[in-house]
Amino acid sequence: MGTPKVEYLLDMEDEYFRRFKLERIMPFEECDERFCKLLNDIETAIQPPRRIQLGALESGLPQLLHEYCQGRIGYLHAILIEAYRLLGVFADDFRDISAAELTVTKLREAKESFFGQTLRV
Repeated sequence: MGTPKVEYLLDMEDEYFRRFKLERIMPFEECDERFCKLLNDIETAIQPPRRIQLGALESGLPQLLHEYCQGRIGYLHAILIEAYRLLGVFADDFRDISAAELTVTKLREAKESFFGQTLRV
């Protein structure tokens, strides 16, 4: 799902075509209302102890995240997961969610960590 580069597999083998439905998730071309809504929905889902303002244009975070992820949901997901990993949220001894403050600095570190392992933007 969402990976146009593997679409040729569906043409290559009837078994793949039968088993896997083709779903396309196109990147967000612009940092627009739809992208901000996605970010707001993500913030609602993760329920941080204090509002991050992920989807508020005036915070600058939507623009920053759109630039970092190139509008791709998979990259956005990976950057946010990496940021929380860097904050220690996934450590066995993690106990205080209020200490896990998602900042611009932490998002930049997460982007550099993520893209350093896969590709550069």
